[in-house]
Amino acid sequence: NSYIRRDGNIEPLFATFCDGDEVICDGLSQWGSVTLANQGLDYTAILKNYYGDNIEIVTNVPVENTPQSAPIIPLEEGDTGRDVELAQRKLNRISANFPGIPKIAEVDGFFGKSTTDAVKKFQEVFELTPDGIIGNATWNRIQFVYNGVKQLSTVNSEGLRLDEVSTQYSSTLSLGDSSSGVLALQYYLGYISLFVQTVQATNIDGDFGEGTRNSVISFQKTYNLPETGVVDEIVWNRIEDTYYTFLNSVDYRFTSGTTLPFPGRVLRDGLSGEDVRALQEYLNYISASYPQIPTVTPDGSFGPATENQVRAFMQTFNLPGAQDRVSAQTWYAITSVYDDLYNGAMISEGQFPGYELS
Repeated sequence: NSYIRRDGNIEPLFATFCDGDEVICDGLSQWGSVTLANQGLDYTAILKNYYGDNIEIVTNVPVENTPQSAPIIPLEEGDTGRDVELAQRKLNRISANFPGIPKIAEVDGFFGKSTTDAVKKFQEVFELTPDGIIGNATWNRIQFVYNGVKQLSTVNSEGLRLDEVSTQYSSTLSLGDSSSGVLALQYYLGYISLFVQTVQATNIDGDFGEGTRNSVISFQKTYNLPETGVVDEIVWNRIEDTYYTFLNSVDYRFTSGTTLPFPGRVLRDGLSGEDVRALQEYLNYISASYPQIPTVTPDGSFGPATENQVRAFMQTFNLPGAQDRVSAQTWYAITSVYDDLYNGAMISEGQFPGYELS
């Protein structure tokens, strides 16, 4: 990168693409600089033409907070080093939100078979060539998804409160709104952004600010909808449909310590599947702290026993809605309580002085 110092401030130097006719730009432009060069001006004179005489060229400026660059040579099985360790750590964190990606047994900087397996599954989920090699595309995608899931981790810890979340469309959402519908909208967009890089994520706080409006516009632009920044019923349905489409690409199986996204269907008596089994596992774990919630055999079948589990949970946490089924609101509440209890029980060295962990 090149920089200039002007009036004591260091500024990055770049040129915008303008033809001078159809598009006019402020500051340094590519076609404008060509014209000046053809007139015999050197690079210093061209810069002074745009930025004034009181400038100097600055080199070797340290750049902070930039993403980790991809390794020069692709990483593959048998390789070792810091880059391997970084990839392993980030893949393991990503697998907490995408449990179909297997855990890497040891994050030790050695690219073994378990790392290859994790890389291949990651590539399958995110539509990359599943060759088990971390080249530029895979490395950059790992960084992108890792940053995304770190942001989405606030959904359980801060964003989604037990009495707030509903995914049912009720009214048009737009700038200035604040509601559970906005919260669900932000969650959907954040999840979609993990798969579609042109969709911008936003804070998950229930407030429809400029960031959420920009996120909505990025979705509308990506999916060829009018770029209004307003979520009417058509936009809402398209966002939900897109969310469920990507949800179907995730290996939807319960893993201890992870919380799965809402499965996309209301769970009730007579249904069966991995989503029901995950529900039962969550509630069984919660029952250890709330004995009024009964335990069941986690067999993946929603029968009377599971219905009683759900009913007891909803009564314990004073949740609204039908108590014989699990809507998105109830699912988020259950996974939120599970996440709090599970992570709250994790003990790190030094948290209980005087005792040694073994």
